[in-house]
This record gives sequence, C-alpha cells and structure tokens, in this order.
Amino acid sequence: MAERRSGWWAGVLLALFGLGGTAATAQTDDDLEHAMIRAYEAAGAPALGLVTGDASGQTALLVRGRHSTRDAMPVAPDARWHIGSNAKAMTATLALVLAENGVLALDDPLTAFFPDLSLHPDLAEVPFAALLEHRSGLGANLSPGQMLDARRSRLSLPEQRADLAARWLARAPAQAPGRFVYSNLGYIIAGAAMEARTGADWFDLMQTHVFDPLDIHSAGLGAPAGDAPEGHRSFLGLMLRPEPAESAEADNPLVMGPAGTLHLSLTDHARFLASHLPGGPLLSEVSRARLFTTPDPEAELPYAFGWARVQHPVGGKVWQHAGSNTLWFSIARIDPETGRAAVVVANAATASVEAALRDLLDAALPPPPR
Repeated sequence: MAERRSGWWAGVLLALFGLGGTAATAQTDDDLEHAMIRAYEAAGAPALGLVTGDASGQTALLVRGRHSTRDAMPVAPDARWHIGSNAKAMTATLALVLAENGVLALDDPLTAFFPDLSLHPDLAEVPFAALLEHRSGLGANLSPGQMLDARRSRLSLPEQRADLAARWLARAPAQAPGRFVYSNLGYIIAGAAMEARTGADWFDLMQTHVFDPLDIHSAGLGAPAGDAPEGHRSFLGLMLRPEPAESAEADNPLVMGPAGTLHLSLTDHARFLASHLPGGPLLSEVSRARLFTTPDPEAELPYAFGWARVQHPVGGKVWQHAGSNTLWFSIARIDPETGRAAVVVANAATASVEAALRDLLDAALPPPPR
C-alpha cells in the first residue's frame, strides 16, 4: 500500500530520533501500574502493553485495554503485538548468529552473496554489514509500484526478495555508500542476501537460529490474527477504525519482513531482548559487542545493528528503536550498562499514543545519569 510507505517511515523516525522530556523514577509494581494507567488515559488507544526484562528474560509485564474500538474483550498478557521496525534488531541478530556459525562474514562484499547478479560497480564491494547499519547507499524504501506488485505477487517471499535484489543492486546507489540513510530497503536486501547464501526463507532462518533457541513461539508474519488486538487506522492524528488482520491493509507487504512485518508476545519480546544484554543467551560477547558498534560514534545519530544510540534530554544515552506500520506503535529501549531492557506497545499510532508510550517507557526504564 503506497500511502502507508511514507507513514511508516515517518512513524519510525519520530520515535527513533525523539525521546521523552521528563525523567520518571518508577521502581515498584505499584509505580509501574500507576504509570500504565496514566499512559493509557493519555494515549487514547484501545490497548497498551509494557514488558521489562534482564538477561534472564521478563521481569515485569503489564497490559491494559481491549482488543479494538469495536471489541470489548480485554487484552490478555500473552497477546501478540505488531512491532514494526523493531524487527530490524532481530534480522541483525540472525546475521550475527549466521556469522558465528561460519555461514557468512559480515564484512563480505555484496557481490559474494549475489555472484550471479550484475551489481552496479558502486554497490558490488559494499560490505554486507552496511545493509544492517543503513550505510549501503540504497534508498529508503521500495517504490510505490513495487509495494503494489508485492501485494499482487504469486511468487514466494524469497523469490520476491531475490527479484528486488536483482533490480535494486543493478542501479546506481541513491547516495554514496557509507553515508547513513535509514533504509527499509537495505534490510529487505539483507534478508535476500541471507536467503541467497543459505537457500532458506528468512523467516524460517529466524525460527531456526533465533526464535527456537530463545524459546520464542508466538512470532509470526503480518498483523496478528485470531485472539489478538487489532491495529487501528488514523488520519491527521485522529484514530479512526480497526483494521482486521485478514485485511490486505492490515500491514505492509510481507516481502518487507526483514525490515519490519513481525508480531510476537511481550514475554517473547523480552526473551529476545535478553540476548542483547550482557550475560544473555544466544550471542557470544564478541557478537554482542559488534551488535552495539557503530561505524561513526560521533555521528548525530550513531546507528549499530538495529539499534540507535540516542541522548535523552534529561539523562544519559540509551539504545533505542521504534516501529510502526501506522496501525501499531512499538518502542524498545536497552541499557547494557545496567543490564535492563523494556518495550512499550499500542494498537494505534497517533501523536498522543507516541507521547504516552515514551512517558511509559521512561517510567519503566529511566534514562541513566548523564
């Protein structure tokens, strides 16, 4: 859907670059409960969720609200939520695991992943890692026509991604490789590269190498169906109506999976974040260090593998990312120094939702001192 392309991009940037302006100090279950009540009342979304965790997994879990504006069913603690571009850290984690297993090398050039394609000379030697750091030279998104084609395509998702790789990598880069430009397209091509190297579907690779080892069983593609909250469409800051998961308009085309069409439960999201904390499962400390290494630490927004290092207005620096397909909103924060992480989610994506989620995130995981 072409119109969601710009909205999704704008939603991601709003929360990726922006942080809350007040420091909260919630320390107890009662504090978190009160913070959730305040956030829910301020957001105006049908439902909000929060999970905090450490290297062992979940430490606190709160949900509030109902499935949708037309469904009074209360949201369950094990509900599945769409996480948008917070899937990028998962795709990056898959790449690190495959690198640990000797399947690929992060610094291998793109031509090593696509030996049968005619890559543009300015892209052929770009390292694979640059796709995950948004420094490949590729543009931000698929074209509107390619978004529409993806919805209509009868090809498998790996076949679609392979076709996109052939098209985009043959073109001149949109900007000089090495320059930071946030790129959903780059993550789609990263998924295609891992599929080309392994012969397996990106989601199957995620399941085998990331989700199963972390005991994550709720992850899936697209808007969560069945007994799950529904995302809500909005226009000019006003929440309009729920979008059933069965609708083609409930999410971006699934070919964009490596960039952000995943859903999962809050408990499982905490299990994933545990792998990014010191002493956590799955990743070696060497890979974890690479995960949080930015090519340009002095950049205005240092970006590593699926995480941005951001300065909080009233505190120190944290790693943060956000995701939205304009029907859902999710913000994740991780602080390796304290060994804590948190995720906040909502099934709507308005300015009031974003502001409320930021405040809730600050209450759950206050920014460190300057």
